[in-house]
Amino acid sequence: MANMPEAHDNTTRIVVVGPPRSGTTLLASLLSKLGVDFGLETRDWNINSGYYEHPQLLKIYGQIRKYNRLTQLSDNLAERVRDNAILHLSELLNKVQAVKYPPISAQLPFLMAQAGYKPMLAISARLFEPYAISRMRMEGLGYSACKNDYLETYRTALLLLRVYEGVVVDYEGLIGTQREQALQALATLCDAERQQVEEVVQNSVGEARSRAEGFEPDPECLAVYNQLISSHKRCP
Repeated sequence: MANMPEAHDNTTRIVVVGPPRSGTTLLASLLSKLGVDFGLETRDWNINSGYYEHPQLLKIYGQIRKYNRLTQLSDNLAERVRDNAILHLSELLNKVQAVKYPPISAQLPFLMAQAGYKPMLAISARLFEPYAISRMRMEGLGYSACKNDYLETYRTALLLLRVYEGVVVDYEGLIGTQREQALQALATLCDAERQQVEEVVQNSVGEARSRAEGFEPDPECLAVYNQLISSHKRCP
């Protein structure tokens, strides 16, 4: 396993956060190439691909959903399911340094802490309009569904940054012409030299390109995006 940043002890685990099609696969791929262990084979990033969700974590996600349902029926049953999820999560986090988890559950960092680990959020921030178009193309979602997922995930992420350590990585910067903030955030996450990070990004993404213009920004979504970018690092 690669060394984690000196500011964090060996119980720190990175959790990649973002709605689907927000750049979480790219972020996980870059971290993996920089030596962060996701417990999976390192794969090159493709703009149409999705990867790095550990199968064991997907099973834990099912347990979390079951726990949420059971809280309406039986506290005892719900607690047993939650304890089981924490046990399985502890087993996974003992083997990896990072997990990617879209759709993010606000409960995951809490459960990680209950399992004895310190969550380090790696939030992939993408502008709403290209994100929504990508989800429409890939999943057939409408505008309202895209907006609801976007706002719920990123507003939750802003709240999580008040509780846990976290770094925001600007997806627009990674693929675009303003990479400095994104490069520094990646270097912070994996304790790598900036030159190494720049080389990995260049080899993975290629030449920087300008974002397509012509979108009419959604004011509500843009405000949340700007909040994330302005709070690009928080370490309580």
